[in-house]
Amino acid sequence: MTDRILSMKPSAQNELFALDAKVTKQILDKLKALCADPMPDAKVKKKLKHLDRDLYRLRSGDYRIFYLFDDKYVSVLKIDKRAEDTYDSPPESEHLGGLDAELPASTPQKTWPQLLAKPEKAKTKLISRLTEAMLKAQRVPDALHEALLDLKYEEELLAFAKITEDQRLALCEMVNGARLEDALRAPDLIVDDTDDLLRIRAGELVPFLLRLDPVQESAVKWGLASNGPTLLKGGPGSGKSTVALYRCKAIVDRALKEKQKPSILFTTYTNALVAYSQQLLKSLLGEHADLVTVRTADSVARQLAEQWIAGRKLADGIDLKRTLERAVKGADYDGNAMEQAAQREAIAKLQLDYLLEEITAVIQARNLDSLAAYLAAKRAGRELALSKLQRRAVWTVTQTFHNELAAQKAITWQMLRAEAARVAEHGPPLTYDAVIIDEAQDLEPTAIRMLVHLCKQKARLFLTADANQSIYGGAFRWADVHETLSFKGHTHALKVNYRSTKQLALAAKSYLEDGALDDDESETPHAHEGFEPAVRKVKTPGQEETLLANFIRNATRELRLGIGGAAVLCPTEASARRVAMGLNANKVPAAFMKGKELDLKASEVKVLTMKSAKGLEFPVVMLAGFVQERYPPELRGAGDDEEIELLRRERRTIFVAMTRAMRALLVVLDAADKGPLFQPFDKEKWNLTSKA
Repeated sequence: MTDRILSMKPSAQNELFALDAKVTKQILDKLKALCADPMPDAKVKKKLKHLDRDLYRLRSGDYRIFYLFDDKYVSVLKIDKRAEDTYDSPPESEHLGGLDAELPASTPQKTWPQLLAKPEKAKTKLISRLTEAMLKAQRVPDALHEALLDLKYEEELLAFAKITEDQRLALCEMVNGARLEDALRAPDLIVDDTDDLLRIRAGELVPFLLRLDPVQESAVKWGLASNGPTLLKGGPGSGKSTVALYRCKAIVDRALKEKQKPSILFTTYTNALVAYSQQLLKSLLGEHADLVTVRTADSVARQLAEQWIAGRKLADGIDLKRTLERAVKGADYDGNAMEQAAQREAIAKLQLDYLLEEITAVIQARNLDSLAAYLAAKRAGRELALSKLQRRAVWTVTQTFHNELAAQKAITWQMLRAEAARVAEHGPPLTYDAVIIDEAQDLEPTAIRMLVHLCKQKARLFLTADANQSIYGGAFRWADVHETLSFKGHTHALKVNYRSTKQLALAAKSYLEDGALDDDESETPHAHEGFEPAVRKVKTPGQEETLLANFIRNATRELRLGIGGAAVLCPTEASARRVAMGLNANKVPAAFMKGKELDLKASEVKVLTMKSAKGLEFPVVMLAGFVQERYPPELRGAGDDEEIELLRRERRTIFVAMTRAMRALLVVLDAADKGPLFQPFDKEKWNLTSKA
């Protein structure tokens, strides 16, 4: 049998990096031998008998290595110095599992009232002091060494603002050790060569990629040799994006065996994810990373439509509304006087925002180029049914709207994407051997059509999607994208949630209710357990900011994180800026960050809009900024169907924001808000009172 593949928990890697070079070399030699033969020998390698799970201990001089193994992997959980009395006592743990461990709920020692109260002052001594070797292993700038070496208490390390959150977490684990319960819940990192650990320590390599589970592994190669495109579905935290990255590797490996060098386009949802994806692909593909181009779909659209854009401006929301108002007033409806009056009345009954979205998200985004095409359109995802007469009226306003835009030399994003799709269809200046589209549910049909045309072979087209995370516009059919685009027999689904705890995920799902676009009722396995999220109501922004400040300090301390592990997600930029200022006034360092400016490594609280947080994850998440904020804006004169459609979409936005949380979630609402968006919360899944 070939050697097993080595994987390590991040905390075990940090513990290894804390050791001096001689001990590290000794342990690496042991790990190599362990991959060749992990079976216990009752001497150096021993199964811990008093546990009800298969956990093993390997001796290495004065150190011991705790590990698990199966037919394919050896997973290193922890490396620590032996206890004085015995080698066999497992550190800080009574509940240990196998590679797919079922762990007990990780309920915090503090209750919700304690998490929300003014933090207690505490001084917890570091189990061991920081060393130069530890700081160098984490590539901490030399100028910070003296201050860090003087630290004596854990609270001082958690509050040290000049290091990144990754460095802080690693240093905490180096000096205090990681709890095995926490290690078991963490993802495994693949180690292809133990010598690479030394290269990472020296800063020559970026960190390893995550190990995939068997279902994810099968999804990577699913349909790779088929004659059609492949769709990967999965909920929040199921690993769709990670699988998409590994799909790049599978395509590259297959091509290299055939002595070819493929060109691959990988599209991410936000600019913030471009650099992150590039870093992971560099680790995954090494010298072949340049075979993959990572971009947002809109940056590709801009390039394709570059000549057409010249001399035109992209109109923003306010300009578009004003232009639409002029179009409504100037529309010249067809038919007799009675028909014209009926069309004017039909338009007058539509709320302006709804009408603008009908034009941009349906007509422009699906590139409907005639009244006949619009009359035949299914309008998937739109709650308000429009009669033939109403559609005729909307079409007339649309034509007038386009004339108004042309007079201003202005365009919409939807028009730009439609033009890019046209350019791509008729011989684009760039094509790719394979195209991978991540988070396809939030791309408009024209944007996906553009990417489809950039792919030389439809069999090399790979998309990931989750309808319930769609926060822009309505749903659409794949036929709206391309008449030949069909995923029948080419759809794979991921079920396990690896991001959020079971309690967080189920609470978020219960909130979504009828906002769901995908009614999959099958049970979702969850890799992690935790405690229920909470909802609290306050009367003033000051009360909100104090509550957030208390929770950030308590929750991050409870989870042994710096405050950089926390994020506040708000409905608007204005509310986000206000919350960031309020946190700083409460002496909690925080910064509002736009999507393009997002610094995930910053040691301060990240304050973002809910929409810009899509695709990201944070250990501690708060939804706030609703106090004295009209959200969503009232639909004056809107019909019931319009309001239902808006509320369902906003529920999906809130749902996406909730599912950014990994370990702890708090929702802070305005006590005066009696609107339907935040009604009701399931009291069985949410902590709604002052009780623990």
